[in-house]
Amino acid sequence: MNGLFILLVTVAVAAANIVQPREVSRCVENESCSKLPIGSLLAVQFADEEDCHKFYKCSYGKACLWECPMYDSVNRLVYNPVDQVCDWPENVPNRPNCSGPNALAFLKDEPNGCPTVGDAFIKHETNCNYYYSCHNGKRTLQKCGEGLVFNPYMEVCDLPSNYACEQSQ
Repeated sequence: MNGLFILLVTVAVAAANIVQPREVSRCVENESCSKLPIGSLLAVQFADEEDCHKFYKCSYGKACLWECPMYDSVNRLVYNPVDQVCDWPENVPNRPNCSGPNALAFLKDEPNGCPTVGDAFIKHETNCNYYYSCHNGKRTLQKCGEGLVFNPYMEVCDLPSNYACEQSQ
């Protein structure tokens, strides 16, 4: 019985480290989200009507703004409202308010790799167990939980089986 408790605690800690939460200040009251029971495992997401690279995810009765990750130095993935994932721009035709492959291409990156405006998570140069949290051009070194690696496509700490790390660990 004691072994089962330790296993459950280990799984809970590992699961908590997989997803990096966004700033709570970016969350707003939302009628659809407030109808969900607190702690609901139902994932509710919807597109931001003003920016095709952003979407809202319900969390504790509020809608929290998320941004799709960059896939190269100037282009960002587009939110696909049908599949509810960040997707390649060519897979999401006719998204309103999405001119060109990246409506945010005018934003330049700082020399440290962070975008000058907004938030992002970027991979560490040499170690998959580390990543950088960016906020308005300032980056902060972070470390993934034990047994996890940073997945730059999802911008989260993830299981090694979900992201093949090619950097030294």
